[in-house]
Amino acid sequence: MSPEIGALREAMAREGYIADDAVATAVFLALDLGKPLLVEGDAGVGKTELAKVLARLRGTELIRLQCYEGLDVATAVYEWNYPRQMLHARMAERQGQGAAEVEEAVFGRAYLLERPLLRAITRAGGPAVLLIDEVDRADEAFEAFLLEVLSDFQVTIPELGTLRAEHVPHVVLTSNCTREIGDALRRRCLYLHLEHPSLEKEVRILRARVPGASEALAVEIGRFVGALRGRRLVRSPSRSARPRGGSGHAGVHREGPTRSPRARGGRGGAARHRGSGGGSRAMTSDLVVHLARFAGELRASGVRVAIGDEEDALRGLLAVDLGERGEVREALRCTLKIRPRDAASFEALFERLWRGAEGGSARPPPSPTSGHGPGNPRAG
Repeated sequence: MSPEIGALREAMAREGYIADDAVATAVFLALDLGKPLLVEGDAGVGKTELAKVLARLRGTELIRLQCYEGLDVATAVYEWNYPRQMLHARMAERQGQGAAEVEEAVFGRAYLLERPLLRAITRAGGPAVLLIDEVDRADEAFEAFLLEVLSDFQVTIPELGTLRAEHVPHVVLTSNCTREIGDALRRRCLYLHLEHPSLEKEVRILRARVPGASEALAVEIGRFVGALRGRRLVRSPSRSARPRGGSGHAGVHREGPTRSPRARGGRGGAARHRGSGGGSRAMTSDLVVHLARFAGELRASGVRVAIGDEEDALRGLLAVDLGERGEVREALRCTLKIRPRDAASFEALFERLWRGAEGGSARPPPSPTSGHGPGNPRAG
């Protein structure tokens, strides 16, 4: 595991969030590439908590937009403080002010009520963490509006013009999978699917939340909760339904895990793999060719992969350690938005088309022109 992802995973553990390789890699890439992160899974698997932990790690404000059916712009973005506007207009009329002067005053920022999306965009004290919770509960019209916000991070208000983000927020969207999220919104994001934890992870979570609990008790509770999930219940037990301990966790470095200059900028991902200039260009060229081939094979197997997903995947691969095959797998799974229904096809193609670490990098197999086709055993 690369040092940056390892440091992020440890920092999350200090905050009481036990992250596996998939979670740590997805969060790292979302920060590094500056992309929103869409987190799907059953209710209670830790999606909302992930955003809260990220805000604590970054030492910033968590701004939450709770979605529901019928959510509109007035609730999500802004509305005018109508009572104050009317009061100002009446006072101005008594003072003999003209209509144009009154209009300019009452449609100023002082009378604007900023809702979560606008607050996240206009926040001056650094980037916030914007949690768009349960986006699957909102309707398709609001989902279409989100496309503009997440694409340009700007909001147009007719009376004020276009307000652009001073600091682009870190965006986490969550979905309980009650409906299918549209492809257009999905493609704006990196993707993570959270399952209910294994028994081993459940025990680690329990002991992190309740430091005084013995391992035997944690194992017993974990097995009991796991058995309940296997039954036909109205709702499976969630992470939050387990007992909690005190808030006495280890302190956290407010700047978040130490990151290299490459990670701060979000654009210099290739720096990790640069040797001589020619070698780096050749390596990147081979990676581009093989990634295109891999994406083509995924499409042929019925997995939806857009051109923009391939660009995200390339940037993601250049941001992780190509010598770590598991890290490469999680980066591809996150950036290509591999959903549970496509996991089997993805795993089969990954095992066939991506070699293990050789000479410090996860090299692609020989191209068909070199005499080794996709089915050649040497490509496994």
